[in-house]
Amino acid sequence: MCQEKTQQKWRQSRTTQNPSSERLRPLQLSSWFLPEKSLPVSASNASSVYKQRRTIDDEQIKAIAGRKGLIGVMAIARTVKARDATVEDLVDHIEYMVNLVGIDYVGMGFDFTKNDGPRSVKEGHHPIKRLKLIKDFEEIEDLPKLIVSLSKRGFHEDEIKKILGENYLRIFRQVLN
Repeated sequence: MCQEKTQQKWRQSRTTQNPSSERLRPLQLSSWFLPEKSLPVSASNASSVYKQRRTIDDEQIKAIAGRKGLIGVMAIARTVKARDATVEDLVDHIEYMVNLVGIDYVGMGFDFTKNDGPRSVKEGHHPIKRLKLIKDFEEIEDLPKLIVSLSKRGFHEDEIKKILGENYLRIFRQVLN
């Protein structure tokens, strides 16, 4: 009964099936907390590569993959590396997660917001409080730099396609069916 009430409260508190990594940590990814369908976590990096409050640990990555979910890596510099994050540093996170759980569970969770329109000062993307993005990887036009870096690391075209969007299509199909 207690477990049922807790689960019900948690589900009521979620307005979407897209929680951020910082909300997942307190839940400890207990299997009875996760939705029945695949769980996309759209903005997280691997704490084994660089530990920060928005990164997730190996146990969490495995739990998400175990539910046929998806982790979308985040391109906000402070979640990639302590200083001077590059696209190569971002690929470190992608490569680590792919080696840990497989290519089917890793995608993009980028917040390309450099020219994303007006924002309120309360939002982190407002010019006054702008989050530092990875140098030379701030907008969608910079995406080819990621593709080149993934290719140099030995990712094949079909794997890159999965990272760039095919894995999200799998999640969308599962959730919508």
